[in-house]
Amino acid sequence: MFGAIDCEGTHPRVQWKNVLTIVNGKDYKSVAQDDGEYPVYGTGGIMAKASQYLCPENTILMGRKGTIDNPLLIREKFWNVDTAFGVVPDTDKLNCVYLYWYCKQLDFTKLNKATTLPSTTKADLLNLWINIPEMGRQIEFATFVEQSDKSKLIIENTKNLVRRILNVYRSRF
Repeated sequence: MFGAIDCEGTHPRVQWKNVLTIVNGKDYKSVAQDDGEYPVYGTGGIMAKASQYLCPENTILMGRKGTIDNPLLIREKFWNVDTAFGVVPDTDKLNCVYLYWYCKQLDFTKLNKATTLPSTTKADLLNLWINIPEMGRQIEFATFVEQSDKSKLIIENTKNLVRRILNVYRSRF
């Protein structure tokens, strides 16, 4: 829909530092609560619950150490662990779904600063460049992606239902 992610001339290109904020993760032990309101996320998913949050909803979670090439779009307020960054888009300039899929296309391993455990820095991320289509196009893209995801879920649920029915049928005959 937007051409190659790194092509120049199609859409304005700006550095990340001009269109988003990066929230450093922190150790969560001081805010951990079994009945906490906010999830604690690492790049592998939810790890615990917390009484406070660091990142607003619609933030991209990115690995700082370890898994640096598997961004996650988090739709709720959350605490990010100290091995992950929260990438918060300026919502006047970037749609979170557009930013998420943009990040899914990037090869973050090129930013790796370590030899054994993959690692990247906030400064490296802020110096990346991103194409910024007009907001209406970003929203159009986000709507298409979200509808596609809903369709995939419906198809997967239907397949699972058919499998269960077939298993019941097979077990009786």
